[in-house]
Amino acid sequence: MDALAKRIRTLGEECGMIFRLVDENGVPYDGEIDFKVPKLVLALSKATGSRSSTVVDGIQITALYLEDSRERCYLIVLGEFLEDNAYRLLRTVIKIYEGDL
Repeated sequence: MDALAKRIRTLGEECGMIFRLVDENGVPYDGEIDFKVPKLVLALSKATGSRSSTVVDGIQITALYLEDSRERCYLIVLGEFLEDNAYRLLRTVIKIYEGDL
């Protein structure tokens, strides 16, 4: 999980965003984080099978339960995920897959 967590973190950085992979308790797999992931956000994401968001100290924190992963974990997105962010992410993912071909 550490390698996956590092890759997800790097992917976020390449897109100009903050992505983190955390366990069921909100603890990141790849080191410390500067914010605490609210347990309610994690629970709601798991219960609904969708993303769940809240704002803490003016910063949006979104959790997405990754039910198909080997371990129970969540993708955390720090900040607002806008349409521009989505297109940057898609472009970056395409570049990664293109490099693997």
